[in-house]
Amino acid sequence: NESFKNVGIRPRGNAARQALKNPWKLDFAEFVSGRKVHGVQKLNLGSEASDPSQSRSTMAYHMFRSMGVPASRTHYVWLTINDGSVVQGLYTSVEQVDDDFVDAWFGNDNGVLYKCRHITEAANLTWKAPGTATTYQDLDAYEEKLQDDNFQPFAEFIAFIDQASD
Repeated sequence: NESFKNVGIRPRGNAARQALKNPWKLDFAEFVSGRKVHGVQKLNLGSEASDPSQSRSTMAYHMFRSMGVPASRTHYVWLTINDGSVVQGLYTSVEQVDDDFVDAWFGNDNGVLYKCRHITEAANLTWKAPGTATTYQDLDAYEEKLQDDNFQPFAEFIAFIDQASD
């Protein structure tokens, strides 16, 4: 049993926010700069609202890791917020994909990491003219997380998807 004070918490996801059991994002460093718990600064707590077994995502992440595919670590947590009158239950804890994740898998955080932000446009990896780095950098749908908006590799990746033969 571990308890933590001064933790940033917010509902996460878009569609899942309408579920009876909300998913949450925890940020241990929101109010205590640099704080990590068990080596991580942020955790995603999945409600698994669409999975009665609460095991599908954990099994999928485990399968990916066993095949050498970079995938988040997962485990189960019993979450109680304050007295438990608002939130209490079993959640799947999923490691945040961020610079700590990239460093753990690749030995440094010098690569590129992109996040889809389904705000105004679908982040569907569709080629958009003229296909330059600036084209994708200017879209609200994507965010570069590590290299200060280096969208060149992203533009090249989308061009490859668009132009590669079957």
